Amino acid sequence: MHKLNKEKEIIGFYLSAHPLDEYKYQYQFIQGALSKKEILEGKKEEVVELEKVILPIDVSEVADSDEDLVDIPSENLDEEDSLIEEPTKKAEPKGTFNFLNLDEVDAFKDTVFGNQPDLFNNDKLSWKEKQAIKNNAPEYMVAGMVTEYSVRDGKNSGEKVAFITLEDYSGSYGFRLGDRDYMRLRDKVDVQRFVIFKIKFSQANDGRVFVNVADIIDLKDAFEKFAKKMTVVVDINDLRKEDIEFFKKNFIENKGEQKLNFYVKNPSDNSTIELMSMKAHVEINGDILNVINEMQKYEVFLN
Repeated sequence: MHKLNKEKEIIGFYLSAHPLDEYKYQYQFIQGALSKKEILEGKKEEVVELEKVILPIDVSEVADSDEDLVDIPSENLDEEDSLIEEPTKKAEPKGTFNFLNLDEVDAFKDTVFGNQPDLFNNDKLSWKEKQAIKNNAPEYMVAGMVTEYSVRDGKNSGEKVAFITLEDYSGSYGFRLGDRDYMRLRDKVDVQRFVIFKIKFSQANDGRVFVNVADIIDLKDAFEKFAKKMTVVVDINDLRKEDIEFFKKNFIENKGEQKLNFYVKNPSDNSTIELMSMKAHVEINGDILNVINEMQKYEVFLN
């Protein structure tokens, strides 16, 4: 960790690795990368369709003689005519946990509330209905490492306000905890701590939208709290005695309370069958996922 901090301090980014790699499987699980759909169907790249843009004609292509051409200073050119507008960033929550990368939080907030009428100025809704909508707002998850954490005095005497910067593979994002949230969550956050934030978006009376932290969970506890079962994907045509021994050895060493399944594929007729182990249960952790991944022969999905 000291080496990575030095890299970030000297060159501005992590070179040899990222601190999150220590809990990369927990992060991938929360992100939805280890879901059944993602593993079996694979990632489908989203095709971004660019709008057709008409660029100004290059004067060198004009057939007029040189004396008929007029030099126009570059500063007088309309920059909007020569720039191609990039598509607006789209952000969609991923997986069962409605996961957002940190660089998607603002984009998603703008998407959700950009075209939504002001909740508190909506005369068609009663006060109770407005509060119900506010209290039942969906929950989302982000995860990363706390890189900055400071506590300041609030406006009222005795109140505290906390400012937290969280960093993941995509970038960083700053969160603010009011006095109540700070007192409730202060024991769960510290610098260089790897955490999951459960967040909600709320709209104030003046129409402004805020990101509220509902709960903080240690990233290392993601499997214990949220993983129910592990399913190993195997090819029936490539299953050998050594594979059976590999499974027995590693599952015995990682015996636990979570369910173990096998998803058996037969490529010859594209048939599949999912088998549930009645006796063997495992402890889902980063070590066993890493061992299976290093074999480069099996795939695993969770839940």
